[in-house]
Amino acid sequence: MAGRDDEWVRRWNGERLAASVAAALHRWEDDPAQAAGGLDRLFRAAPPRAILLLERLYRDRHYTLAAQVGARIDTLAKDHGPHAAAVAALLTLDRSGYLREAGVRLLAGDDAAFALPFLLLRLNDPVEAVRQRAGAALRARLDVSDTAQVAALRPLMEALSRRRRSGPIVSTLAGRAAP
Repeated sequence: MAGRDDEWVRRWNGERLAASVAAALHRWEDDPAQAAGGLDRLFRAAPPRAILLLERLYRDRHYTLAAQVGARIDTLAKDHGPHAAAVAALLTLDRSGYLREAGVRLLAGDDAAFALPFLLLRLNDPVEAVRQRAGAALRARLDVSDTAQVAALRPLMEALSRRRRSGPIVSTLAGRAAP
């Protein structure tokens, strides 16, 4: 019974995160800075499993983030200063491989803790250049001696280890993190 309750809580957290992200994007045109700040707060509080579900939900979209918010691709993340990492994280979920790669590139240089789940998800990207950038960023950022960080990411790493493209890379990272 507890397993079913845990799954329900994870799904509820993911669906709530997706609805909150959608609400932030609807506010984008009126106040992009406030919307970016909202994304930042959401991603800082989101558990990795909720981000995994958010990615699954975003895969089903038929539009890109740039089209939805009516912004130029090259300014989406750069214009949001302290919240640029949150915008870059959202870019990593876009349908466009160019936007996902730009998001990974921007997250690679940021130290926000919430960036790690988004980078892990890109290890399974269909575009090889995105996978390579994400792998390099994770090897540079993931501190396998930080047990709290690794423990928080473990459920996401386990889910990704079963995927065809990300499995070998995640297994290597998980092996480095094993006690």
